[in-house]
Amino acid sequence: MSAVALSFYYDKRGAISKAMHALMLVFLSGLVAGCGGLSITNASPKVDYFILQDLALPAPPTAAAPPRSSRVLLIAGSSSQALFDSERVVFTKDGISRSYYQFANWSERPGQSLAMLAETRLSRVGYFSAVTQSTSGVKADLLLTLRLNELTHDDSVSPGVMRLEVIADLLDWRTRELIARRVFVGAVAVTSRDSVGGAQAANRAVTRMLDDLSPWVESNAATLKPAGIETGLKRD
Repeated sequence: MSAVALSFYYDKRGAISKAMHALMLVFLSGLVAGCGGLSITNASPKVDYFILQDLALPAPPTAAAPPRSSRVLLIAGSSSQALFDSERVVFTKDGISRSYYQFANWSERPGQSLAMLAETRLSRVGYFSAVTQSTSGVKADLLLTLRLNELTHDDSVSPGVMRLEVIADLLDWRTRELIARRVFVGAVAVTSRDSVGGAQAANRAVTRMLDDLSPWVESNAATLKPAGIETGLKRD
């Protein structure tokens, strides 16, 4: 290779090296700037978790106050649609379609929360000798099933509302016969048109439902005949 060609070769190699060095500096500068801004502009959004609550939970009965009934009540909760069998908070913008909030969740599935809240409310009222979940395996006289049909933040109306619909079935668990059924429907206005306002309204709607549920269960449970009494027609 001639001296001229060799000189050109090294000049070209040096130019490429300088260009690569410059590109590397630009890349590193952008990377540092990006990392520095990650905690401010590129951080993952905060996900909110809401706890479904009974806002009017009565105080537990005192030991001196015996239950008014010797019967044991089981409670089971479920959802009628897969849409609500989730921890995601549901909303609608048009009153027809349903969507999930992207960054808002319940602490657990609402159908399960309803069953737990009903258990606590009915235990605190002190009518039954015991109230527990159906999964406990306890021998019982009655079964209350709560099926969640709707728990939706409806933003298609102004102001928005939280819509709640629950179907309650009370069964004689000894004979598996239906004693009573009722559909509890409610709509509570939201204070702010976001997931926080929807969750607060959901708590108020659930509290109102439990206010109506407790006396309904008691009055229908009182019609249950004691064990051993025949309910059919007598034979000659």
